[in-house]
Amino acid sequence: MSMKTLLTTAVAGVIALSGCGQGNLNDSSSGATQSQNQEQQDASNQIEKSDKTKDTQEERLVSAAETKTPSSDKNGTSDTFDKDRARVVLTEFEKAFNKVINYTDDQQRLKAFDTKQALITHFKHFMSKNLAQSMVHTYFKEKEDGVYVVATEAPTFLKEDQPFTFSKTGPDMAKVVQERRNELIGHVNMEFILTKKDNRWIVKTVNRKQLNE
Repeated sequence: MSMKTLLTTAVAGVIALSGCGQGNLNDSSSGATQSQNQEQQDASNQIEKSDKTKDTQEERLVSAAETKTPSSDKNGTSDTFDKDRARVVLTEFEKAFNKVINYTDDQQRLKAFDTKQALITHFKHFMSKNLAQSMVHTYFKEKEDGVYVVATEAPTFLKEDQPFTFSKTGPDMAKVVQERRNELIGHVNMEFILTKKDNRWIVKTVNRKQLNE
């Protein structure tokens, strides 16, 4: 079984469609969500396009994300950020990781990125610099001929079909907590800290807190 298959299998239970649960959003909230995530979606969707060379593909991905003007919350405020929008941010965070994992060759080498730094730059459109660096150094390894997927335990993402709590902890900060239990991680609370940076919401940190049985 390939490294990509191992990692993809591990995350299969947590992959969720970004549209899930958004039917309850009103028109204005949906519009704000679409605007806020336009830059992130454009950067992520580039991975699905066929590449002519690794260098040109990497340049296109990074350029597409960096040259767009960051979108803002409706009316320029952050108080419109709610549970449904937090769900979207966490879904895009998961999709960004899985698209990179799935866009590899038969040797599990990334097709879109030749260096870890380029991958970190891409991930920074969905998460903080520290979290991007941590994920890249944990799940990828760089060799002379490119960046490869590491076969290891997959990240734990938000599971949308299970309950979770949402709270605003500040004008530009929010927290999502979900209780999880399985053989890999045990009985834990997954805590996702979201922050607003450059007029868009990203994932700042992901913490795992063990719960007593």
